[in-house]
Amino acid sequence: MRITTALRGRIQQLLASLHPPSPPTAREGQQLLNVLQGSFQKQLDEKHPHPLRPKAGPHDKHHVAIARESVSSHATTNYFASLLSHPVISTTSDPSLVGPDAVASFERLLATSKLNTATLQPLMTSYTRTRKSGDLKNTTTLLGDRLDVWLQSTNTSIRENFLLDKSCLLAATAMLLSEKNEAVLWKWLRMVYERDMVKADLADRRWLVVEDQLVSATMQLSLRRKDVEDAAQHFVQACQYRIDSGRSQTRSSDSPPSMPLSAKPLASSIIYYRHGHGIPSDLFTKVLNFLLPWSYIPSGPEYSRAFCALYDPTKPTAHLLAHFLSIQDLAQLLIDRQAKASPTSRKTIMTAILDASKLALEHGHKKEASLLLDYAIDHYPDFLPPREATEVGEQLEVSFSFTPG
Repeated sequence: MRITTALRGRIQQLLASLHPPSPPTAREGQQLLNVLQGSFQKQLDEKHPHPLRPKAGPHDKHHVAIARESVSSHATTNYFASLLSHPVISTTSDPSLVGPDAVASFERLLATSKLNTATLQPLMTSYTRTRKSGDLKNTTTLLGDRLDVWLQSTNTSIRENFLLDKSCLLAATAMLLSEKNEAVLWKWLRMVYERDMVKADLADRRWLVVEDQLVSATMQLSLRRKDVEDAAQHFVQACQYRIDSGRSQTRSSDSPPSMPLSAKPLASSIIYYRHGHGIPSDLFTKVLNFLLPWSYIPSGPEYSRAFCALYDPTKPTAHLLAHFLSIQDLAQLLIDRQAKASPTSRKTIMTAILDASKLALEHGHKKEASLLLDYAIDHYPDFLPPREATEVGEQLEVSFSFTPG
């Protein structure tokens, strides 16, 4: 079939309408590009105006037109460049800050002299999160070991800035706990203990917080192994050393050295295990002496001597707890804290209060037993039914039926 000249012309016109040919000259091509970019920029300005660019007034049209014409050839390029440079999608960020390459990232930061608390904290947090997800189970090199080598070899100023940075030290201890890296925790604690204890340090409570945080971390590793006795030993030794070294305000058991970060996990475990905590009597007595009678923030009254004394292996007592709960202001502190606690924590403390009521009844203190029972029923209505029996013993049997075994 032969294509006539007229048909060929129509086909060429159709193709040209579907796929317009490129401009014949570079100048025409640049003009077309400027028009397209200018139009695109105008739409962007209308939909997403620049936050720092003032709105054009009625007499500014001429100046705006000139400015737009002068930058139209670069508008689109600049806009996309600003998007790509945003930190959220920046391609220059180091992707190896997350996952198995955290140690390599640490080495690169060290080699480029960019290793500091600001760069370390997100790296350690990402590394810890990845370990908890189980993606680093087969990793042989631990970031905690590498961090310890750097910390031991760096100068005193950098080392102390690292330890005194609360957020950074918290991220570091969480990382070491995820690694179960007890050796490094003890190294750092020894490093704190071996500092030159000049008089200025005695008044600098920041170092007492660092010490408390590291002691708490070593205790948490023991508690994860369900070795409550070992954790109790750590706590007693740390409190005694603080007194012996002169860094505590008092030597009286009525005002023991305040180590709330360490007291909380130990007291929590004692209350959780109840009479099955496994701490020998002599050691338990020392633990009670170093716990505050009724703690405030940050540990809270539920992690105090008043609760732990319920589970003394040889001489348990509910008198201290009944005394504090009979004082409205102190009782309110526990109410406020329990209102924010998890259901598991609330049920644990409720069970302890019922244990206290039963203990007081066994010791012949019916008034204390009734006060403690009423407190539990009044403030844990989501777990316990209303009181119906007139006898404390009968109501306790009903209430205990709603507690975990």
